[in-house]
Amino acid sequence: MLIKKQHFSTALFGRLFECKNCNGFPKVIRLIHEKLSDNILNIELISQRNDYCSVDYDLGIYLNTYENTYELVTCAHCNQPVITVLEDGGIA
Repeated sequence: MLIKKQHFSTALFGRLFECKNCNGFPKVIRLIHEKLSDNILNIELISQRNDYCSVDYDLGIYLNTYENTYELVTCAHCNQPVITVLEDGGIA
C-alpha cells in the first residue's frame, strides 16, 4: 500500500520527466528495481512543479543506496515511458 509522503528525493534533484504522448510534464510513477533480481524495491508517485519534483506517495521503504538499482519511469496518465530532462536542458 502506498503511503503519503510529500518529500523531496535527492535521486530526483535536477530532473524533470516529459511525456511526449500527453505533451507535458505530468505526474509520473517511478519503479525502483534491484539489478540482480529485478525485484521491485519501491514505487513512487511523483508530482512535478515548475522546476522540481516531489514524491507524493511511496511504499515507505528507505533506500540508503541506489548503486544496485535501476528505475523505470512512466507517465501516471497514459503509462508510457517518459523522457528525463536534466536541469541544464539536456536529456538523459
